[in-house]
Amino acid sequence: MSFKTVYLSIEKEDAHEIISQSVDNIRSKAVNDSIEYQDMGGMLLAVLSDETSKSGVKAKLRYQTSVLMPLLAHGRVKAREIRDAVEDYRVPE
Repeated sequence: MSFKTVYLSIEKEDAHEIISQSVDNIRSKAVNDSIEYQDMGGMLLAVLSDETSKSGVKAKLRYQTSVLMPLLAHGRVKAREIRDAVEDYRVPE
């Protein structure tokens, strides 16, 4: 699997709330200081974490962009839904 990173201008907790309300059929769990999003089968879709190294950035989202097998392609679609939920808060790179 390959992942892409986007930076967000909102806090991790606020982004998590938006994702949780906007995207159906996903699970989330806290892992260390990050939040992992998985599909109902347990496949990792995205990881949300704090980020303060860039100006105006408060969180970063790493989301799945490709899969190893075609039967897992639904994960890429769900990962895009997660990204799209917070797109309005994306900080240009």
